[in-house]
Order: sequence, then C-alpha cells, then structure tokens
Amino acid sequence: MLVHRYVFKEIASVFGVAIVAFTTLLLTIKTIKLADLVVNKDLSILQVFTIFASLLPTFLEIALPLAGLLAAMLAASRLSRDSEIIVLRANGFSFFQLIIPAIFAGVLLSSLTLLVSNYLRPLGYQQLNATLFNIATTKSTSNLNANIFNDFGPFKFYAERIDDSLSNVFLEDTRNEAKLEIVVAKSGKIGQVAGLNLLEVQLFDGVMYEKSEKEYNTTKFSKNTVYIDPVNQSEDEGLRSREIPNQDLKYAIRSFEKILELPEFRLPDEPLLVRLMHGKPHLQEFGQKRLQGLLVEQQMRFSLPFGTLLLTVFGIPLGIFTPRQQKSWGTSIAVIFGILTFASYYALLTAGMGIAESGAVSPFVGAWGPNLVLLAALGVILYLFQTEKIAAISDVIRRSS
Repeated sequence: MLVHRYVFKEIASVFGVAIVAFTTLLLTIKTIKLADLVVNKDLSILQVFTIFASLLPTFLEIALPLAGLLAAMLAASRLSRDSEIIVLRANGFSFFQLIIPAIFAGVLLSSLTLLVSNYLRPLGYQQLNATLFNIATTKSTSNLNANIFNDFGPFKFYAERIDDSLSNVFLEDTRNEAKLEIVVAKSGKIGQVAGLNLLEVQLFDGVMYEKSEKEYNTTKFSKNTVYIDPVNQSEDEGLRSREIPNQDLKYAIRSFEKILELPEFRLPDEPLLVRLMHGKPHLQEFGQKRLQGLLVEQQMRFSLPFGTLLLTVFGIPLGIFTPRQQKSWGTSIAVIFGILTFASYYALLTAGMGIAESGAVSPFVGAWGPNLVLLAALGVILYLFQTEKIAAISDVIRRSS
C-alpha cells in the first residue's frame, strides 16, 4: 500500500542518520577508555583498526534498538506535526494500519540484532581477544628471564633455561590463598592454545605439592599442563559469557550442568572451562554462578532482538503529539521522550540480568521480564489509540498525573 511505503520511507530515512550518530557516539566514548592502551602499548595502525572493528558489533547491539525506537518516533512526530495522521484517520485508516510499517521495520531490525547478538558480537570479541592476546603474550613471554623468579600471570615462575624449551622449572600457583600449590619439573615448554587465547605451559617429569590447612598431598607426574590467560589476570575477570560463540556456549552449559551434579566439583582440564572458571577450578559456588550467567546470556541473545521489535513499534504511538505541542517543542520532545523510554527499558533489562545471575529468579524471567512489561504497555497504548480514547501520547501523561 502506498501509505505504508510512505511511512516506512520516513522511518528508514531517520534510522540511517540515527544509527550512524549513536554508533559514532559509542565509539568515541570507547576511544577514551582505550587511549591508554593505544598510547602506552606502541600498537600498530592495523592493531588499532582491528580493535575498533572488533568492538563495532557490541555498539550495534545497543544502537540498533535505540535507533529503531527514535526513527519510528521521529517519523510519527513529523507526520503528526503536519496533521497527516489526522487526515489518514479521517479517511478510514485504523491506528493498527498505521503501525504496520513500524512492524515491518521492527522485524528487519530484530533480525539484524539477532545476527549481531548471536554471531557478530561473539566473533568480534574473539578477534578483539586474539589481538589483545598477541599484545599481552609478546609482553609476558619477552619479560621472562632465566634464573630469577618472574611474575607470569597469576603464577610465580622460575626456570634455569628459557628458550625453545624450559629446564628445572618451578611454578607456584597464587590464585587460591587457602591452598598452596607448587609444581617442580625437570623440563617443559610454553605454547599457545589455538582459538582460546591461552598460554599453555607443558611440564614434564615433575612433582606437584598441594598444602591446605587440613591436608598435604604430593603427586608425581610425567606430564602436567597449566593454562594461563595473559589478558585477564584480575581475580574477578575471565572469559565472559557474552564473548562465547553459540556452539561453545551450549557446550559450556552442558558441561557445567553435568559437573555440578557430581559429589565433588572439579572441572576437567579443558581450556574453555578453565577460562570460564578463571583460576577457581574447585569452587562449586563459583561454578554455579558461572552456569547461571551462561544461562542468562543464552536467553539474552534472543530477548534483546525481540525487544528491538517492540521498541520500534512502540515508537509510533510515543511519537504522536498534538500540532500545538509540536510547534512549542519541535522534534526535541520526541528525542527526549525516546531516550528516556530506552533508558528505562535498558535499566530494567540490566536489573533483570543481575537478579537472574544471582539466582533469585530464573534466567527466562530475568531476560524476558522487561519485554513482557514493554509488551503489556504497548498493548494498552495501542488499544487507547485505536479506540480514540487518546489522540496523543501526552494525553496518557496528563491522565496519569
């Protein structure tokens, strides 16, 4: 229908400007945070470009729903300012017919957000981590010196010879204050785990000493492998759920669910799970927390795209103001109202994720609760417009006050 194409064209023209503006703004904010890395690490132009390109999907995940909401609002605002909505309603167009272009635009943006959340964002993080890993690895391994104790990630490291291989190695694990772990080996070598951005220290013909308040154990081995993350060395950091590709996310969830059912929680020596636990391989409580975070992330990868659809459709009724209000405030009233609406939705979404990760509610409720609230509000407002109980969104504000 000609009217539908006309309204969709209005939405698309505003969306193009909005997505560029918001993405640029988010990139600028991130540039400030990355300034220290760029200045102090002596990065090449290619590395700097790769870092920013890798971060782009993360910004799009926020910019797409916000731009969709504001594009629909500003399109509706322009139509109501010129009294075109009044003319269309007078010629028999129902309000539901007016939002069909927004539904179509919302489906397109929802599909794009789905692609970003499930594929492009994890892929971007993989590339980002690989770049940071190469930078950190060069710094970590080049600073290792023979015959002195070195700080090597969360370990104290000593070797009499450090080149293609290691000899007479001493490794102290400082990650668990309650338990002392020391490994002594005759030889070893340092390598990388492909695709997981981990350093792999292989030790041969040695002894592991473990001491806690209650017990002391000695274990001889012919081969022992230690994984080190040179990028995330903070005790509270590690591989985040949002960085994991879909296939690995499903595998990690299944693995944690099986392991947590065992009488004694201890992760197998697998690089992906080691990075998720980040040096806490024996703590069941931390393992349960990581599983909860993975389940929430799995729900969020579908919840946010659906929220993008709802926000885009919601933009039409939220952008309708009376011609008098339009003349007084201009388009600024629609922009301000749109940003406040998106901020409220995103605050609910963030709070829901936090509550779900704590285990207080299920991952489904935490991730989809804000969408259900938004869907209910959208249903009420559409009903009020369709039945002509309100003519502008300001009528709702005036009645509620």
